[in-house]
Amino acid sequence: MPELPEVESIRRVLKKSLINQNLQKYKIFDQRINRFNTVNPRNLGVLLEIYRKGKILQFNFKNNSIFFHLGMSGRLDLNGLKNKHTHGMFFLMKTFCFMMIFESLDI
Repeated sequence: MPELPEVESIRRVLKKSLINQNLQKYKIFDQRINRFNTVNPRNLGVLLEIYRKGKILQFNFKNNSIFFHLGMSGRLDLNGLKNKHTHGMFFLMKTFCFMMIFESLDI
């Protein structure tokens, strides 16, 4: 089980790579971990911040939060494949902002 400094290190790494990404969809494979959730939001939107409360990571979105406990392994796999220990998958996509600048031309 990870200790507090390890959880904080994981939070910092995740924050660098996941902030401002849009949660497209998620799938929970083990319903026991989701048994207290009565809300099933379709689109959580952009990940705004990742906080740590003890050994729990809190992923804050505009209107909702997702809480993660790293368990005995202390692992969250990024871009991992589903295996027998996978309890859920979250699909994030970077949000991009495009700006086009046109100069006025005298023709």
